[in-house]
Amino acid sequence: MRFGFIITQNKQETINIADNNCYAAIDDWHISYTKPRFEWNNTLNQKIILIGDCWLEKETENYPLSPYEIISTFKGHYYGLLITSEKIEVFGSFLNMLPVFYSESLKICSCSYELLSTLRKKSLTVDEGFIAESFLFNYPFSNKTIYSEIKRMPSHSSLEFSTKGITINPLYDFTSLFGKSSDDKSLGKEELSDLFISKTKSYFGDNSNEISFTGGFDGRTILSTALYHNKKISTFSFGKQENSDVEIPRKLAERLNIPYTFFDAANTSYLQNDFRKYGNSLTLSSGGTNGLLYAHFPFMASELSKKSNTMLVGYGGSELFRALHIMGALTSPVLFYLFAA
Repeated sequence: MRFGFIITQNKQETINIADNNCYAAIDDWHISYTKPRFEWNNTLNQKIILIGDCWLEKETENYPLSPYEIISTFKGHYYGLLITSEKIEVFGSFLNMLPVFYSESLKICSCSYELLSTLRKKSLTVDEGFIAESFLFNYPFSNKTIYSEIKRMPSHSSLEFSTKGITINPLYDFTSLFGKSSDDKSLGKEELSDLFISKTKSYFGDNSNEISFTGGFDGRTILSTALYHNKKISTFSFGKQENSDVEIPRKLAERLNIPYTFFDAANTSYLQNDFRKYGNSLTLSSGGTNGLLYAHFPFMASELSKKSNTMLVGYGGSELFRALHIMGALTSPVLFYLFAA
């Protein structure tokens, strides 16, 4: 997915961007979007568009109607667009892993931060609070970006574009997905484990699967389920020769007799060329929210795409066990020394 979508109140601007893409207009709003993965008209006379890496676990003749039903039914990471005669509604897949950027004052929205900020460059001011938070924590709080006028769509919500302007609509309460109390026995540990394993099957490709494997919680979980489902796999990690993120997975891969690729963080070519290239690209596309921590992600994805169409990476697992005394993606060196003082 190289473009995604953009919504503005400038018809000519949107049409110029459309160029070989799809275009629609609703009242004062104009939208251009990439050829979707799924597209259908439902019984409520609404057009539903899904853009990105998404799929159905089971084929059905009756596609879901609402954004909440779509999120519950379609797996993967994707953007959703619901278009009627009165509004355009934008939503994301479960947990909103793919960001949506918008500006109420500048009347624009897109999944491409670079495109949005380029079109409105003359009207943007730097958010100093964003810079301070990124410097301390390696990521900003709330829905900030590096420019004050541009925000990120809140998780578990949608953005509605109509004659009323831009409206944020909560789609569901994330806490409602958990048990009602600690005594809730509706789903035991064994049942929950079995359910998780069964649900992971559809995330693996039929051919080779490249799995991020550092020996941590995420990688071990993905690798274990891949082996359980008898999937064809290869593993990889990024770091220096002496790092545990390299030493541990290398030894485990050797013991398990599975392929392993090591991306060297100290490689001269990477440091002099690729780090800046992919770091700048990721910073522009994410609104500066990655703090150059993950420049190696798009670099590795580019390299691995030469031999596989499927790459699996876990998020959130290891971070659950981090604390303020451990420097890492969620705790910057500056904050570490502040708490250590």
